Amino acid sequence: MLVPEVPEWKDLRLEPELTLPTVRAGLRTLRQLEATDDGPYGLIGFSFGAPQVMIASAQDDIAENVAGTVGFGGYCDIGRMVRFQMTGEFEWSGVAHRVRPDPYGRWIMAGNHLVSIPEYQDAKDVAHALRRLAMEAGERRILAWDPSYDVLKEVLRRGVTPDRRWLFDVFAPLSDRKADPKQARRLAEQLSEAAGKASPLLDPLPYLSRIRPPVHLLHGRNDYLIPYTETLRMAEAFPREKSVETTITALLAHSGDSSRLSSVRTEIREGLKLARALSRVLAIA
Repeated sequence: MLVPEVPEWKDLRLEPELTLPTVRAGLRTLRQLEATDDGPYGLIGFSFGAPQVMIASAQDDIAENVAGTVGFGGYCDIGRMVRFQMTGEFEWSGVAHRVRPDPYGRWIMAGNHLVSIPEYQDAKDVAHALRRLAMEAGERRILAWDPSYDVLKEVLRRGVTPDRRWLFDVFAPLSDRKADPKQARRLAEQLSEAAGKASPLLDPLPYLSRIRPPVHLLHGRNDYLIPYTETLRMAEAFPREKSVETTITALLAHSGDSSRLSSVRTEIREGLKLARALSRVLAIA
């Protein structure tokens, strides 16, 4: 297995333009290693990387070297994803749902693209503070809504220009407070639109019909960062003739969850489901 290191992604900079050169370099490296054969290989992406490997698999020169493409916990529609991150709202088959979203996702999105919104192009202080919060959450590996972040939020907030502190508060309210829902929905719409214009490669939808390798999609049902319905949505977006394996399980999630499943029987059932899915994934190459 080869996991390329992309410094920009480690620094939580969403630069999808780096995907294709990184995948191509990875494939060249695998072919050159004595311990590996000449392919084809499995291509796997997690979270933000899931839609990116779909886009990569739509490129002819990459597809001919890929035996199968796997996406864990990805998104299909950037607008729906950002709305969920800002409000916790999502829907499927006409049924609306709402949960408490992990704010880590919106901190990353705003840290990268808040200044892409024309109205907030001068809000670099807010964007910097939110990316700093996201970096801290990544290092602590504690849910980003935990009260332990409140001290850092207050410190970072003081470094924001006073007339923009309300904007920081929408993205990063203290743990015992909630952002104004109308402001959150409006910013979600602005942020997703601006991000899509600034980085068109954030959108996997135009590429799905061109993917040749078999596709496996997996997602956690209790995911608080990207809702599992985004994986269902992606599976439905492929052409009907495309073979897509989809697994939704309670045993996967971006964020740690201390809650247990309802029964031992449920745990066994979910464990077997996940084991079968991983077996199919490992068999692709």
